[in-house]
Amino acid sequence: MGKKMICLLLAAALLSALCACAAEEPAEAPASPDSAGVSPAAPKHETPEPEPEPEPEPVQTTPEMDLTGVNTLETVEFQLLDFFTTQDLLPPMPDGLYTHYAADAGKIYAVASFDVKNTQTAALDADELLSAALVLGETEYPGNCVVVTDGGTDLDNGGWAEVQPLETARIYYLFSVPQDADLESARLCAAGETEARAADVRLSDFVSRRAAFAVGQTFEDAAVLRATVESVSYADTLYPPMPDSYYHYYEAEAGKTYLIVKLAVENRKGSDLKYSDIAGVSCVYDGKYNYSAFAVVEEDGGSDLNGYPGQCVLSPLDSGVVYYLCEMPAEVRGGSVEIALYILGQTYYLTYAPS
Repeated sequence: MGKKMICLLLAAALLSALCACAAEEPAEAPASPDSAGVSPAAPKHETPEPEPEPEPEPVQTTPEMDLTGVNTLETVEFQLLDFFTTQDLLPPMPDGLYTHYAADAGKIYAVASFDVKNTQTAALDADELLSAALVLGETEYPGNCVVVTDGGTDLDNGGWAEVQPLETARIYYLFSVPQDADLESARLCAAGETEARAADVRLSDFVSRRAAFAVGQTFEDAAVLRATVESVSYADTLYPPMPDSYYHYYEAEAGKTYLIVKLAVENRKGSDLKYSDIAGVSCVYDGKYNYSAFAVVEEDGGSDLNGYPGQCVLSPLDSGVVYYLCEMPAEVRGGSVEIALYILGQTYYLTYAPS
């Protein structure tokens, strides 16, 4: 063979060996299903656990006020005595010169009357002891604090009237509300420094539970006085029952009349009793017109009258007669009048409509 032939044979043998090596090398196996014939699942994306909802804040509720008993807070004890309306708040025993509170035009006072005891060891102004608010619907009305002073003959602003330790004060809270306000669905709240009490109040409930008085009724405290309501009447002029040659009398102005409440009293104290300290009378006509009474005392066995009760006294165990005169328009004789008699620290009511 020639050299050319030998080279061709060597090249063919080398090519055959290379092809055999390539056939023996395994091809890359494709992904195959598992033994159950299911393809591998795609990787899962885990959803994070939701964060727990925060616990709701507990609802703070104001403890209920006892409407008939004593309520105790951290600095005071108080008792709700009455809830009423007026256009003109007078002291329970008005005498001579006194302060009164008249509502603005189109308004009326809803009044909550409290006895408030200072249980702290220091004297405090009345408006520091207790505050009050009245809620009607969505509107809150703050109370103006007014204190009964001078034995019931005057009224003072709560910021000026000091209440001594363990002393009990008679306090009015005045809420200036619209004249047509619905007071059959109100919420009354009274608060001390850090505590409060609240209650639903209805004007009609308090009207129905007011103490009444009648002609002939006797009021008595063995250590203070005994008093009997002898009569209630209208008169244009008050004369002494047994006028002497010279006497005083009281005549109403033209177009007016007196509504007169007569009391027979006896002093049970161990000292003199001023006639001005015995009782007080006021009247309301047509549910909104307010009138205060002045006192007139029988003197000299009924032969004269004295219109200065603060200067007249009853000695211990002595008896006397005092008249309370409300000067009112003469037209009231044709209607009914509500009379409020304040005596021995409590108010009594009589609806008077003479036949």
